[in-house]
Amino acid sequence: MRRSKFWLSSICLALVLLASISTGSRAQGRYTASYQDFYDGLAPYGQWIQDAQYGYVWLPDVADDFRPYYTNGYWANTQYGNTWVSDYDWGWAPFHYGRWTYDNYYGWLWIPDTEWAPAWVSWRSSNDYYGWAPMGPGINININLGRIPVDWWVFINPGYFYDRSFYRYCNNDFSFRRGVYSRTSIINYTYIDNRTTYYTGPRADDYYQHTGRRPSMFNIDNNNRRGATRVKGDRISVYRPDMRNTAGASPTRVANTDRAITRRPQVFNGTAANAQGREAILGQNRLNAGPSSGRTQRMNEIPASSVQQKVTICEQGNTQVQQQRMQQNATVDQQRNMQVQQQRMQQQRDAQIQQQRNTQMEQQRAQQAQQRDMQVQQQRMMQQQRDAQMQQQRNTQMEQQRAQQAQQRDIQMQQRTQQNQSIQRQEESPMRMRRDGSR
Repeated sequence: MRRSKFWLSSICLALVLLASISTGSRAQGRYTASYQDFYDGLAPYGQWIQDAQYGYVWLPDVADDFRPYYTNGYWANTQYGNTWVSDYDWGWAPFHYGRWTYDNYYGWLWIPDTEWAPAWVSWRSSNDYYGWAPMGPGINININLGRIPVDWWVFINPGYFYDRSFYRYCNNDFSFRRGVYSRTSIINYTYIDNRTTYYTGPRADDYYQHTGRRPSMFNIDNNNRRGATRVKGDRISVYRPDMRNTAGASPTRVANTDRAITRRPQVFNGTAANAQGREAILGQNRLNAGPSSGRTQRMNEIPASSVQQKVTICEQGNTQVQQQRMQQNATVDQQRNMQVQQQRMQQQRDAQIQQQRNTQMEQQRAQQAQQRDMQVQQQRMMQQQRDAQMQQQRNTQMEQQRAQQAQQRDIQMQQRTQQNQSIQRQEESPMRMRRDGSR
């Protein structure tokens, strides 16, 4: 009886521990969510439209010069590779899920998808530049259904890559980007996260080789609610649930459209001047008009009479709104011109610095070449001296050998002469004796 109670209590304790462990791991891990999170979370900051080929697509309420992975954010080095840290309240979704595309009629549009990544971009590099561009629809590391337009690319000197104000050092001139693009090659570094593979961009070692500095390392933590990405110390808190495209999920309100989205991504010229449908779609809900600022109120949450009254007021104030927008556009143009001037000045400074570096390198090369020539000449002179000494030694040895040989020949001649003389004497002595005896 006691044993059965002991085992029963042990089993209960084990179940409690397992439940607590599973609950704790769930609190620290990824969450499961549906597309409804996208639809509800992004509704205050833009408009959802329905397209025949892409389904529900989101049009952000942003300035005309907005560019994904360029505006209002920066790059950070994390355990998952280079991660885009967005300052938008809605940045947790469009910069880490799905794809961006550009339509000349609507402007920049975001197409949802389920896979999370630190950034869905393509990467290029050369000795002087890093480059990145958002992946369009149907583009990933395994399937490339079309070339990314050149003007989607951003190129920057590696020294400014992790700078939070990197855009100040970017040259967005199309001819410049086209020239740099032709001199760069694709960066194919990848990372596999939960069976999702994506490009990570430049590695820390590559950055160190280009700049001589090690990039700061940040760790990504999972946040349990939607909102802006938070950075504290070396920690980045991001809402990144495991997304599911469940049946029945849909936006609360869908804007009316008069044409389909272009299937092939189009050229982005730096402004939304050609995006005629953008203002028409955003203007359908004037309560959300203007730059996004964390609005949460939607049309369906307001009485119909109040909506009709406010829509009428908005229609009557269209002229004033247009004037305000013209003034805003003029201010934006002025700021853009100032930024361009600053960029040009920075480029001139960079060019001067580069020219000084080139001059110093040429001087160093000339000095090194001169030193090499002097060393070669010295080596040649020393070799000539050694050759002359060796030749002189050979000549002396040969003369000594010749003298010794001549001396040996003389000695041999003398010996032969002496031998001949002794032989003659020996031959002559009996003859003399015979001659003397005959006598």
